[in-house]
Amino acid sequence: EVASLFRAEASEKGVRLRHTYAMATPRHLVGDPHRLRQVVTNLLGNAVKFTDEGCILLSVVTATVPGMESRLQIKVTDTGVGIRPERIESIFNPYEQAGAGTAQRFGGTGLGLSICRHLIELMKGSIHVESVPGRGSVFTIDLPLIPASVSAIRNAAKIVAVEDVVHVGEGLRVLVADDNRVNQAVCKRLLEKLGAAVDVAVNGREALSACLARRYDLVLMDCMMPEMDGYEATRLLRQAEGGAGVRVIALTADATSEARQRCFEAGMDGFLVKPLRMEALKELLANGMVLQAA
Repeated sequence: EVASLFRAEASEKGVRLRHTYAMATPRHLVGDPHRLRQVVTNLLGNAVKFTDEGCILLSVVTATVPGMESRLQIKVTDTGVGIRPERIESIFNPYEQAGAGTAQRFGGTGLGLSICRHLIELMKGSIHVESVPGRGSVFTIDLPLIPASVSAIRNAAKIVAVEDVVHVGEGLRVLVADDNRVNQAVCKRLLEKLGAAVDVAVNGREALSACLARRYDLVLMDCMMPEMDGYEATRLLRQAEGGAGVRVIALTADATSEARQRCFEAGMDGFLVKPLRMEALKELLANGMVLQAA
C-alpha cells in the first residue's frame, strides 16, 4: 500500500521501486498499523527523495534474533546519496540531516527520522541504518509483532466488510496545500471519496492567494513548504479580511506536543498527523474538530 503511493514519483525520476514480502512471514499480525504506516511512509519517502538513479527495495521478512522471539523485519534499501560515517550515529537525532547541504538541496527539517525512532521504540522495536556515501543506505526496522489469532482475523474481516464510507464531506469545498505530489494525491482522493470538492496548492503563497480569491470550508495545510510555509500562510490568512472564519488544519509528520502548540499559535484550528487516514478525515468532517491522538 505504501509502495504504491511512491511508485509514480520514483518512475518519473527513472528509479525502480520494488517491494517483497517473504512467503514465510505472517500476513496478519497484532500491532499499530497507522503508526507503522507512518514510519514506513517516511522511510520510503526519504529513499525516493535522495535517490536519483538505480533502485529502491521495500522488503518484509521474519527475522529470528538469538535469545529472542521471532520479529518482523522491514527494510528500505536505496542506491541514493548515502550518509557520511560521522553522521550515522546522530542521524536519528531531532533536526539532524545527512550533511550540511542536505536541507538546501532536498528540503525538510530533519525531524522525520527522529519521529520514526520514537514511534518504533514505543512499539518495543528498534531501527538502525547502514550506509555508504554515494552508494546508498539500508534502514532496518525490527518489531516484536505476534501473528493474529484466527478469530481476530475473522472479526476484522467482518468489520471491513460492513464499513461504508459516509459522504460527510458532501457539498464542502476543501483546499489541500502540500508541496509533495504524493501527499496531494492521497488527500485529494480521500476527500473526494467523502464527497468534498478539492483544490490543490503547492506552497503557502498559493494557498493564501486561493483562500483570498474564493471561499473554502476547510484548508488542510502542510506545515513545511517552499516559498512560504504553512505557519506563515495561516498567520497572514488570519490577518486578512475574510480569513477569520476559515478552518485550517495542520498536516505534519511531527506529532510532538511542541509541534501542536506551534500550529495553534499560528492560528490553525486542528492537527492531523501524516500519513493521513480516512478515519481521521471522517471524524474531522463529521464533528468539525480534530481528535486524532499523537
